[in-house]
Amino acid sequence: MHTAVHGWGCKHIITSRIEHHSVLRAVEFHERVGGVNVSFVDILPDGHIDLDHLQQLLEETEEKCLVTLMHANNETGNITDIRAVGSLCREQGAYFHSDCVQTIGHFPIDASQLPVDLLSGSGHKFHGPKGVGVLIARKPDSLVPLHYGGNQERGARAGTENVAGIIGFATALERAIEQFVPDAAHICMIKKCMMSELEARVEGLLFNGDPRGASLYTILNASFPERPEAEPLLPFLDQANIEVAGGSACSGGHSHVMEVLGRQDRINIRFSFSKNNTLREAIQVTERIAEWAEAPIAL
Repeated sequence: MHTAVHGWGCKHIITSRIEHHSVLRAVEFHERVGGVNVSFVDILPDGHIDLDHLQQLLEETEEKCLVTLMHANNETGNITDIRAVGSLCREQGAYFHSDCVQTIGHFPIDASQLPVDLLSGSGHKFHGPKGVGVLIARKPDSLVPLHYGGNQERGARAGTENVAGIIGFATALERAIEQFVPDAAHICMIKKCMMSELEARVEGLLFNGDPRGASLYTILNASFPERPEAEPLLPFLDQANIEVAGGSACSGGHSHVMEVLGRQDRINIRFSFSKNNTLREAIQVTERIAEWAEAPIAL
């Protein structure tokens, strides 16, 4: 985004209100400090991006524009068709950045074949080291440095490279790609099991997003009716050593995504699955949730 605004001269940013805070806060900064105009694309009831509205926004703008939309939402798991988004951007002469943190290592991505100008990812999402990421640029020589000093990383980011972190990132990604097919099948089975068990055992259950459609297999977001007199669900699960989230880890539990989807008055729980989880664990989790849902309310 820094490059798009200060290097490419973008005066207009199109994004969505359900992006990760790492994107939304950067957009807010450039709007406040840099005078960049910001437009938000509509979100459909199932949590997907409204591509028709995106096309309308692109056609209406007369300024050099950056579109920044995530490949998969970190709370709902909804997958955006970034090839379609990139094609729209190409038709209208806009730049396109995609936050692919949730999908690199979990989804077949060939950046050279995608109409994307900037693509970002992070190692910790596929069992790599924390604090190490990647920015893939279609034209790396056009990047504007975040800070100045040495000529490391083609002058785009000064400072001594974290060699151990880089090697760890690359090794973890190689392993994730090698094991993608069996790991994806295993995790998908766990997600489907969790969905069917919850639907069978919890009255009033809803799922956020599009879990049976264009959705990442590593995330499931379930929505439960409020039970004001019952023990809060998150602490209840935490006491059973079940680690889930009410929002993204970076938001302190509050979910701006659920507000956009109109689910803020329900109990929304994000389950994240990995290759190390088991069907037995999924069943144990649903049993605990059913226990919470069926417990008599104290008067």
